[in-house]
Amino acid sequence: MTPYLAYQNLFQDASTVTASSEATGYDGENAYDDRTYDFWKPSSTGTNTLTATFSANQSVNYFGVAAHDLADDDSSIKLEYSTDGTTWYDAVESWSPADNRVIFRVFDAIQADYWRVSVTSTGYPSMGVLSFGAVHVLPVGMRTGFKPPHLNRNSEYLNNVSEGGQFLGRSLLRSGNDGVIDLSFLKADWVQMAWPALAAVLETRPFFFCWDYDRHSINLLSYSEEIDNAAWIDIGTPVITPNADIAPDGTLTADTIKDDDAASSELVYQAASSFDVASAYTGLAYIKKDSTPRASRFAGLRLYFQGSTNENSYICLDTSTGEISDNGSLGSPVVSVSGEGDYWRVSITESSADQSNTAVYLRLYPSLGASASWVHSVAAIGSCAPWGLELKEGSTPGIYVKTTDGPASNEAETVFAWTDGKITNPSYSHSQYMTAVIPIRCIHGL
Repeated sequence: MTPYLAYQNLFQDASTVTASSEATGYDGENAYDDRTYDFWKPSSTGTNTLTATFSANQSVNYFGVAAHDLADDDSSIKLEYSTDGTTWYDAVESWSPADNRVIFRVFDAIQADYWRVSVTSTGYPSMGVLSFGAVHVLPVGMRTGFKPPHLNRNSEYLNNVSEGGQFLGRSLLRSGNDGVIDLSFLKADWVQMAWPALAAVLETRPFFFCWDYDRHSINLLSYSEEIDNAAWIDIGTPVITPNADIAPDGTLTADTIKDDDAASSELVYQAASSFDVASAYTGLAYIKKDSTPRASRFAGLRLYFQGSTNENSYICLDTSTGEISDNGSLGSPVVSVSGEGDYWRVSITESSADQSNTAVYLRLYPSLGASASWVHSVAAIGSCAPWGLELKEGSTPGIYVKTTDGPASNEAETVFAWTDGKITNPSYSHSQYMTAVIPIRCIHGL
């Protein structure tokens, strides 16, 4: 886990900052004054922007949002950049958060002199913290015993008790969450070079603290647990029975799908909602264990890159043993399987060899073949019980993300925080290493 601190907010350094609209009392500057109790709220629905103009290019590799209610208004948000103030490009693609937690994105550095946050909504969302700039990478991760601040509640109460010892009520005096960034095994040369400036900033301003960015994952499919939904396209006429089995999460949400046509393959598929030909993509599914050997039927997932050159990659699964194969693949995909209770969790990762391709699809085959040697066959028939399908950009399967009417994400473990108490400056814990402690506090829900 690579931990990040992000305290630079380039909105505060811009030559000009312009909001496309502002409700009375909800000025655009409220979104970058470091306070979580005042907000920018547009005065119109649709798309609104907060635009920063600079006299020179700025290097940016993070975007953060906190103290917002974007999910309450079905809003989407993104960070954009421009080199001329007219043509805009996505630094962070548009996203519709499922809740009002902190949003934190890290990306490859981009140089530009025009930057803006673009928000599209049918309502009037409030945003207390909008921030972008250069992220600071901490040189060490959190050690054993680290308490995630968003789970570490620290509330103070005043209890009222009668003379007879009866409970009369309680008053909440202070609420919030706290935690400690405990940095151990810091190399002395890093401390000498980076610590003085870092400590000075953390003592005076709030920051985004992300301790597990690897958790961030976007499922680019819709209705990931409903293969009977119209978002999934049928090839042939597979027989789909919704909510026919108990899913890995204990709910009755696993569908069954059957290929009963011995003359052609029957399956379902869906395209990723966005595609970057330079990236690897990973397909994931849970498929229920059963007693059918692959000589009678094996199931499969297929990553299908389409455009200039159609490219196929497969993971074939023996649902009785958990054995897998990439037989039939054009290249050499990375395939994996693990047992998850009554299910096999299978994944396949591949990149498009042809950089002119324009889309990637995930295909689910209930019966890809019937052969001990993994030979594909359209004549193979049979059924399986899949659940939790995912297609994501990147080469790590990660944590499965459920979706409904559009892509969804697991947000990175992040809080918007400030130091709470005295920072314990670095001291030697070993002849070559030093230790420092940063106490922090954040608000519930951030």
